[in-house]
Amino acid sequence: MSYIFGFLVFLLVLDVYIMWYRNNEVRELRLNYISRIAKTFKEDNRLGRSWEWRFEVFDSVSYYEMLFKFCVPLDEFYEDKSFLDPEATDPKLRTSPAP
Repeated sequence: MSYIFGFLVFLLVLDVYIMWYRNNEVRELRLNYISRIAKTFKEDNRLGRSWEWRFEVFDSVSYYEMLFKFCVPLDEFYEDKSFLDPEATDPKLRTSPAP
């Protein structure tokens, strides 16, 4: 019986370590994205471009969604990373070329 209890404690400690590691990875990635968005804010504001859309795209994926979906690599949560590009504009304002 004590072997089973020891094994369960080991699994619990392993789970805590994995969650701690994943939490740090998600935190670092999201802070990096926020930093990159904040750097583009001044330029967007100076040029009179919309900047709110960058945070809307960023907030479309929640912290907890990134934390608890272990099977999804962190780089794949945002399919389109144009919101991190300083030269990008709001997709709603983009127009397609005339036919």
